[in-house]
Amino acid sequence: MSKLSPEAAAILAAARKDLDASAEVVARVRSAVAARVEAEPPASAVRSRTIWSNVARPGPIVALALLGAVLATKVVASSSKTTPKAIEAPSDMLAENARPSDPPSDDHPPSEPADPIPTFAVTSLPDRPLPTPERRGRPSEPHIAPPAATAPEIDKAKAPATTTDDLLEESRLLRSAQVDLQAHRAGAALHSLEEHAARFPGGVLREERLTLRVLVLCESGDVDAARRARRELDRSFPATSHASRLANSCAASDPEGAR
Repeated sequence: MSKLSPEAAAILAAARKDLDASAEVVARVRSAVAARVEAEPPASAVRSRTIWSNVARPGPIVALALLGAVLATKVVASSSKTTPKAIEAPSDMLAENARPSDPPSDDHPPSEPADPIPTFAVTSLPDRPLPTPERRGRPSEPHIAPPAATAPEIDKAKAPATTTDDLLEESRLLRSAQVDLQAHRAGAALHSLEEHAARFPGGVLREERLTLRVLVLCESGDVDAARRARRELDRSFPATSHASRLANSCAASDPEGAR
């Protein structure tokens, strides 16, 4: 076994004194360090002189290694005697760290944000959900009904009576005018003819009414009105069957009667 240098022996003695290592531990460490030194191969000849000089003097390096080994042994020996209270110390430290920190001082209250978020009181909220706004569809185009087919105009002069009662009423009025004409009551006869024209302007007996009107106006002495009535009769009924009755009337010689 290689002997330690005086420097390494002094370092080892100091370590033994400080760490209170046993003689057995120091002897075991010394044997391990010595074996390590003997096992190192010789330095290569190509190495520089400076490196070789450091390797050739293993005393301080061996002493430092021995000191480290002794320190490690001391730590292991002391850790084997650690009490449960010492083991629980880290958990106590974690508990201390886990405690909430003191609240910040009120000397400097936190500044409010520039745009605070609006809040609403619970009482201001509606009890029921707001109704969903109705979705308005596209406004429909106004419906324009197609123009109704124009019914062909009916000649009012030839329009038949709608009911039998109308025809009976027309006959009654014209018969009354005929009776008044025969009695030379032109005013009464003209009144019956005007009522018929108002109630049945396009009645079945319109041709008879126009014929009686010419005769009644001639009876009353109004020749101009009688001739106008004759022209209306000729326009409405060119081939009237009552022409013979007007041949001897005041409107028979009307030069404009043929127009």
